[in-house]
Parts: sequence; structure tokens; C-alpha cells
Amino acid sequence: MAILIPSLGFARFDSRGELRLAERLKDFLEENAVVWHNLPVGPRNRHPDFIIIHPANGLLVLEVKDWRLETIVSADKTKVELLTSRGVVRESNPLEQARKYTFEVVRTLERDGQLLFPPGHRLAGRSIVPFGFGSVFTNITRKQFDQTDLKEVFSGHLCLFKDEMTEGADPEEFRSKLWRMVHPRLEEPLSSRNSTACARCCFRRFGYDRLPCLWTMRLAPILRIGRSRSWTFIRSSSRAAWARGIASFAASPDRARP
Repeated sequence: MAILIPSLGFARFDSRGELRLAERLKDFLEENAVVWHNLPVGPRNRHPDFIIIHPANGLLVLEVKDWRLETIVSADKTKVELLTSRGVVRESNPLEQARKYTFEVVRTLERDGQLLFPPGHRLAGRSIVPFGFGSVFTNITRKQFDQTDLKEVFSGHLCLFKDEMTEGADPEEFRSKLWRMVHPRLEEPLSSRNSTACARCCFRRFGYDRLPCLWTMRLAPILRIGRSRSWTFIRSSSRAAWARGIASFAASPDRARP
């Protein structure tokens, strides 16, 4: 069971599809996976729908769309036209959107020397964190998708569909479909120290730069709130949402304490 921040009880989802995906991510991903929903990332305060960090698999950014097949008028590599009650509207291609968010995160990581391949390495100066992106279509099945020409616009291996994220879906297959969106790993899995540094770089504005080890210390002591539950560092509604998610996690009886 993954860690979801903010927790389901405190997160605000833009659609029912986002909520369903959050439930599947929480229930189906590995225990040492951490999932962030709709939190600002990097200097431009990008808001990806979901960011997943896992020490063995890397970093994955997901954009979620509740579009129905019959509402898609046209699509290309940069935009999609949708039929709505307001007429035809134009939205960004979700894969392109996720790609831009991903490289914003990667650029943030590359500003931290701890997360780069060292001098002399053939990839010197590049991030050691494997990364990928994808789109989730919560009201379109893969069979419906395969029967259209949308596969010329959306790469099938970078998409997850309605029938692949049901409550009865196979967790292992679900994980496999997600992690194949990530570029193959070039080196050993991330150490817990580098995993924590990865999260710290992305979310430093939330006080994350004070974190010790994310995957071995778990989340309650990580924010150094201890038993006093002091939230004096919280100065905005965004930080408050973060804190409520952490508090919910810390209070959850089904979580093993460090």
C-alpha cells in the first residue's frame, strides 16, 4: 500500500476519475512508493495531477482525463478538441502536458548535485533518477481506444484506461503498466538517501528540506512534528493541506511505526 499525500480524506480531486485513480495507486502500488496529488512543483509551481516516486522504479508523472470517447472531436500531438455544453473547446494533449511537467521536475532534480551522475561518468551531469510520464483515461477502455485512430496521437504504452484501473484489476499488472512508462534504469536502484533527496528537491517549499530518510523513517517523524503535532511552519493553505495529509498518515492505525 503506497503513501498518498494529501491522504484520501483531505485531498481535493477535480474529478471522480482522479479519485478512483488515487484509490488504485494507494492500494496497488508498492509500500515504499510515495504519491503526491496536485501539489506545486519546482520554481514555476507546476501542478501535475500525480507524481509517484519509487526507489526501484524512479519517478512517474501522470495526467488524468475524464473524457469520453464520443466527446473527442479531434486530436494531435499538442492539442485536443472536445465537444462540451459550451461548444467545441481546445485543451492540451495530456501526454504533452505530462511530458512538460516531467521535464520541469527533472530540471529541478538536476539543480541538486547529489542527484547527478558524477564527473567522468558517460552521463555526467544528468539526473540519476529514471523518469517517465503518462496519461490516464478514466472513461475510455483500451478496447475502445484500439478501435480508433487515437493511437496515432497517444502512445498506447503511455496510457492507462478505465478497464485497467478497476477495483478488481490485478495489482501486479496495474503496476507493470505504470512502470513501463518510465525509461529503463541505467544504474542501481536509488538509495533511500537519494530517494529522499529526490522528494526534497521537488517539494522544498513545503519544508521538505528538513527531511531525513523517507523510506526508512516513514512520514510522521520525517516532518519532525513528533508527538506534539506542532504545525508552526505551516503558513499557507497549500502547506496546511500537506500537513493534514501527513497528520492523517501518522494517525492511521494500519501503518507500521518506525
